[in-house]
Amino acid sequence: MNIYVGNLSYNVRANELQEVLEQYGVVDFCKVIKDIDTGKSKGFAFIEMRDEVAGTKAIDELNGVEFDGRPIVIIDATPKSSEVTELEKAIHFVMLGKLYFSNHQYTSHSTSHSGKLTENGVSNYLKKEQDLFPQWY
Repeated sequence: MNIYVGNLSYNVRANELQEVLEQYGVVDFCKVIKDIDTGKSKGFAFIEMRDEVAGTKAIDELNGVEFDGRPIVIIDATPKSSEVTELEKAIHFVMLGKLYFSNHQYTSHSTSHSGKLTENGVSNYLKKEQDLFPQWY
């Protein structure tokens, strides 16, 4: 079960949060999200718990509880089927964009770069796409 934990104190470390959640069951993953540039916590985390019943109990009992001086928000972060579809579509368009730009000519800093967009390359890409996203075909 995927869990989102928000409103965390910026001092909370992943191992501290994991210890709290392990009181409810096995924690397979715990990550406090940090700013890329500063390395400081952004005040939220993602947890993955092995057992859905244990995860639900942790959510029910910990949501709103004060942790390191702040009331935490803890909710189920498992995507709904419609959210997965939207995510899949977003990935599709990103990958299609990468395919397009990696296979067309463009000019950058007075240097010409070129790639080849071949019928076979497009066919291979579309075949992989059909395997990944069968619900679209």
